[in-house]
Amino acid sequence: MTASGFTERPSIGTSRVVSAPALAVVLASTRSRAQLDACLASLLPQCQRSAVSLVVVRADSPDAVAQLRADTPGIRVIGASPSASKRELRRLGMVEAASDIVALTDDDQVRDPNWVSRLRQGRRMPNEPGPSDSSA
Repeated sequence: MTASGFTERPSIGTSRVVSAPALAVVLASTRSRAQLDACLASLLPQCQRSAVSLVVVRADSPDAVAQLRADTPGIRVIGASPSASKRELRRLGMVEAASDIVALTDDDQVRDPNWVSRLRQGRRMPNEPGPSDSSA
């Protein structure tokens, strides 16, 4: 493990390569398609730039989920029951993401243009709760 917390993975030969942990963003979606599209517009360029996988878990009808898949090539879209809770959607997404680090967001949040890069650097955005912050 390096000082920055990354694991050193051996490469072919005698040299060693330090690689960052894999990051995935799971987007739980229960709101309107327009809200989802706005959220995706803020996240997709960031994920593509940073080689971060994006998993959308959508609580909607099978036809609506199929349309979302057709409209968003390159994004993993998981369908769930229209009555699924955000907690259920996040759980499904975390299982599907199978990454070292999973960031969670919802479709009612348009993310800052640097959100993904800050996640990769291990930094929070101002006024954004972190793992040790209480919500009380």
